[in-house]
Parts: sequence; C-alpha cells; structure tokens
Amino acid sequence: MRVAVSNAAIASCCVLPLLGAACASAALNEAPDSGVIVIPRVDAGHVPTGDLHSPAADAGAAPAPLVCPPSPAVFAPSRFVPAIPSQGLCTTAEINAFISACVDPGTSCGSWVNANVAGSIDGGAGTPCGNCVEAPTAVNNGGVWIDPEGLFAPNYAGCIQILDPSHGPACGAAFDNVLGCQSLACDYCPGVGVNDYDNCINATTDAGCAGYQAVQTTACAYDFTSTGVAVQCSPSSGGTGDYLFTVTLICGAADAGSDAGTDGGSTAQDAAKD
Repeated sequence: MRVAVSNAAIASCCVLPLLGAACASAALNEAPDSGVIVIPRVDAGHVPTGDLHSPAADAGAAPAPLVCPPSPAVFAPSRFVPAIPSQGLCTTAEINAFISACVDPGTSCGSWVNANVAGSIDGGAGTPCGNCVEAPTAVNNGGVWIDPEGLFAPNYAGCIQILDPSHGPACGAAFDNVLGCQSLACDYCPGVGVNDYDNCINATTDAGCAGYQAVQTTACAYDFTSTGVAVQCSPSSGGTGDYLFTVTLICGAADAGSDAGTDGGSTAQDAAKD
C-alpha cells in the first residue's frame, strides 16, 4: 500500500492547506499561482507491502513509467460526476473502520476493500458504505477519488462542489483534471533521486499538465481564496482528518456532515481536529 504523497499544483496553497507543502505564495490574499501541494494517496484495494515511497514496489507489476511529464494527448480527462452529500450510507463506526484499515495505520486496506467494495478480488457486492466510500470508477464520486493509476485520495473536488454549489462544480472538475494529469505523469515515475517525484510534479506545471492547470487557476479563483470553501475541505492539512471529512460529508448522515465547514461544529470537523 502506498500511503506516500502525490502532489498537485494548485492555486494559492498557502491559503488552501489541501495539504501543506512548500508554497510559492506568501500572502493569503495573493492571486492564484502554481504552488505545489501534497495530497496523501493510498492504493485502491492493493494488499499492503510496507513500502511508503514507490508504488512500483507494491504487490503486482507496476505500469511502465511514462516520460515525465506526459504530453496533453496522453491524459484523457474523465467526466466529472458531482458527489452526493449526506447519503447516510456509513455510520461513524464504518467510517472509522475505513480510516483505520486504509489510511491510519492503513495496514489492512486490501482486506477492507475485498469485504466492502463491489468488484474487488473476492467478487462480492460490497456494502452500502464501502461502495459509497470507493464509488465505481465510471462515476468516481465517492468519499475518496481514484486517480488514473488506481491510487486514491480524499475527494476534495466533490467536497468543493458540495460546499459551493455556484462555483464548486467547475472548480472541482478542473481540480480533478490537474490531479489526474499529474498522477498519470508522476505516480510511477522513476525514483532514482530523492526529489525525482517532486521535480516531476513541478515540471507538469510548465509542460504536459499546464493547460489543465491554467483552466483550474481560472475555475478555482473563487474557491481557492482564504475565504473560499476549499480550505474547509482540508481541516487537517493533508492528514487523516481530510479523509474523515470528505467521507463523512459524502457518505455520512446529514447531521454528521451536511453542515461541514459552515458552522465549525459538525461531526466531520470535530473529528478531524482530534
């Protein structure tokens, strides 16, 4: 299992703690730039191996690495399917079980997926909660978002779309396109040097993913400000609480997540602070 990092270049990472990393912008009110953020990623349904750095060392053969970054023609954006909030399909205990199995400590994610997600190795129908957390790739609008290489992260785009019905859908779609393009470019890049992966992510902002980045800069100009909703989707700045927040918002009951980020007192936010 990979509980390593996967980066995405987005606007104003200083004001969007979608997962704190080095930031090119120092002021909260600056215009969006090409700062780099870090997104925690986990293999979707793979049996853990203990390797926390390169998915190429995970169980099973990794895809051949692409030239980094890819040309825009290599990456084909998927249709953005809006997330449905407060579906009430997961209890607090079920959400915590997912977090424990797949995120922290994340040592039994393969078993959790086999028992809870339709179409897994065991071939079962899954559970209502599991199929909400990890929705089918055709819609990919669950509590987590699966990238083109099969790794998943908190569904930040869905969270933004839910919390800002006006600007959020366009921003969420653009965000997923950037993250998907960068994931395809760098998830399986050679790791000869310590900074190879980060250098790949940085390179995508000027090459293969630059066009998607430009669209995101415009589409997310409102949501990526210090008062925009994106900051609410990352209450633990990239930690376990981000998974807890998005899964609760999308798959939990209305009283647990529908007001997440609006009054500071929702179950999702409280839990993320713990």
